[in-house]
Amino acid sequence: MFQHPTGIVQMKIFTSDNGFGYFPETQVFAQIWQRIQTEYQHEYMYTASKAGLQFGIDVNNDDISFFWKGYNCTILEYIEQTIQNLVGLKHIPPNELKDMFNMAKE
Repeated sequence: MFQHPTGIVQMKIFTSDNGFGYFPETQVFAQIWQRIQTEYQHEYMYTASKAGLQFGIDVNNDDISFFWKGYNCTILEYIEQTIQNLVGLKHIPPNELKDMFNMAKE
């Protein structure tokens, strides 16, 4: 089981939502979104890291990059779960989301 090769998956979503790096306010919003996502998935990512899995989000001028790394036997399930977690953020109660936003903003 421990001799399975490691898989690395990267995905880029090209978007104009962060203003292609021209507008500071959109770039700041994208950075806050990244921090909220990281905080929202913190417990899940900690547990996954103990199993040798890694996940990261990087906000660039014209894209948002996602990065997964882990053993081939679990990487597909890990990708699916992290994407479900990303989408699940929209179901958080507004007061919880406001707290996460304020923490990320600081």
